[in-house]
Amino acid sequence: MQPEIRLFTPADSAGVLAMLSAIAALHCAGRPDIFLDSGAKYTQADLEAIAADPNKRIFIADLPDQPCAGYLFCQLRDANQHPPVRPVRTLWIDDLFIRPDCRSRGVGRALIEFAAAFARQMDCARVELNVWGFNQNAAAFYEQCGFHVQRQILELPL
Repeated sequence: MQPEIRLFTPADSAGVLAMLSAIAALHCAGRPDIFLDSGAKYTQADLEAIAADPNKRIFIADLPDQPCAGYLFCQLRDANQHPPVRPVRTLWIDDLFIRPDCRSRGVGRALIEFAAAFARQMDCARVELNVWGFNQNAAAFYEQCGFHVQRQILELPL
């Protein structure tokens, strides 16, 4: 059965905060030189502020047997860059996570498709995101959804 996608409500906070802790642990395991081993990206107060921001959205995916199976944080960005960059609106996916017990059930794809439809409604030229090099499963998933490399950030550890 197809996941239902909807906007975040305060009742989702506990589930979203638990998933934020899980993704923080994944990032710490993948890049302990960058990420701390405690804390999540957002707090309860942050969730409330994001939900109130007209340029940001938190989409929640529900399965019939699993409410709050995953989330997608995104924000509208209007490029006011310098020439020769075209001024375009994009939808930036800030964070996406699917609970491990809900994976391989179409939740991630449904969230991406919903975000793309939302971006079209908001007159965006594209949807953008980044993925860490250690997270090859996520990169493969995004490629299956039609994303491709726009640019790369390279590093020289010192």
